[in-house]
Amino acid sequence: MGDRYGNFDPEQLPLPPENWDISENDKRPEGAYAGESPDLSGDAISDVARESLRYYGQVRDRYRRMHRISEVASIAAGAFTVVAAGLRAPAAITVVCAGVGVFIAGIRQVFDPLDEWARAVQAWTTLRSSLVRYEVARGTPGESRARRALLDTTLKVSEDDTDRWIAAKRRVAKELKTQNG
Repeated sequence: MGDRYGNFDPEQLPLPPENWDISENDKRPEGAYAGESPDLSGDAISDVARESLRYYGQVRDRYRRMHRISEVASIAAGAFTVVAAGLRAPAAITVVCAGVGVFIAGIRQVFDPLDEWARAVQAWTTLRSSLVRYEVARGTPGESRARRALLDTTLKVSEDDTDRWIAAKRRVAKELKTQNG
C-alpha cells in the first residue's frame, strides 16, 4: 500500500462497499466526547445539565493539574536557585533558575489556576447536586419542581461564570486604562 517511508497513494486505499451508509456507522450523538457514553435520556434539560457538568469537570481537572504543576515548578525553581547560588555555580545558571521562578510566578498570577480550580469545583458541585436531586425526584410528584430547579441552576451557573469573566475583563481594561493615563 505504501512505501517504506510511510508515503502512500490514496488511490490504492480500499474503498468501502457501495451500500455502505456512513450514518449507520456514526452513532455518536452531538456533543459526546471520545471514550464517554453519554446518557441520552431524551430529556433536554437533563442533557444540557450533563453537558455543563462534563464541561466544568474538564475545566476543574485542567486547572487542578495546572495548579499542582505550577506549585511544584515554583518550588523546584526556588530550590534550584538557592542550590546554584550555594554551590557557586556560574551566574548564568543562577539567573536562569531565578528567571524561571519569576516566569512561573507571573503565569500563576495571570492564570490564577487555584481560583479557577475552586470556581470550577463550585460550579461542578452545584450542577451535580441539582442533577442528583432531579434524578431522585423522577417519577414522583415533585419531578416538575426538581426539573425547574435543575434548569434554573444550570442557567445560573452559566450566567455566573459569564458575569465573572466579563467583570474580570472589565477590571483588566480599567487597570490598563489607569496605567496608561
